[in-house]
Amino acid sequence: MSKSRHFFRSVLVLVAGLHLAVNSIEACSCIPANVDDSFSAADVVFTGKVLSISEREAESELPKGIQKWMIRKDQLGDLTKVPVLDVRLEVELSFKNIESKFFTVTTSGECRFSFEKEKQYVVFASNHGRSQTPFVFLCNGTKLLDSAGEDIVRLHSLIERPAN
Repeated sequence: MSKSRHFFRSVLVLVAGLHLAVNSIEACSCIPANVDDSFSAADVVFTGKVLSISEREAESELPKGIQKWMIRKDQLGDLTKVPVLDVRLEVELSFKNIESKFFTVTTSGECRFSFEKEKQYVVFASNHGRSQTPFVFLCNGTKLLDSAGEDIVRLHSLIERPAN
């Protein structure tokens, strides 16, 4: 095989590999939020254990900004809807605006948070539009409880601070 042919073939393989890598990167990226900012931005903050995860289609009452995250291109380049996931949790500790033992949050789209059944999380969720269920996004501070020790300490200090 000639050197130019070998070079061309190497470049082709490199370009194809880059194309696959770029297409597999999710459209959602974020700067990790600190606990204070996550707490301020969230409408509800709590720790809880996931009891169930159910899938449904997006509702039309969701704001257009959220609806666009629920549509993505599949491997063939066709637009496809990303399902909405309703995640029901048993509330263990409330830090902000939770008064019930059970609470449901929603996540969806490219920026959806990957909850797992039976696992415990610290949850930061925000209300959006007319949706009755607060949304959790990848970038809003929600994480596994096992890796949130410092966050929990900070949350306790935030709620114990006297109001100004």
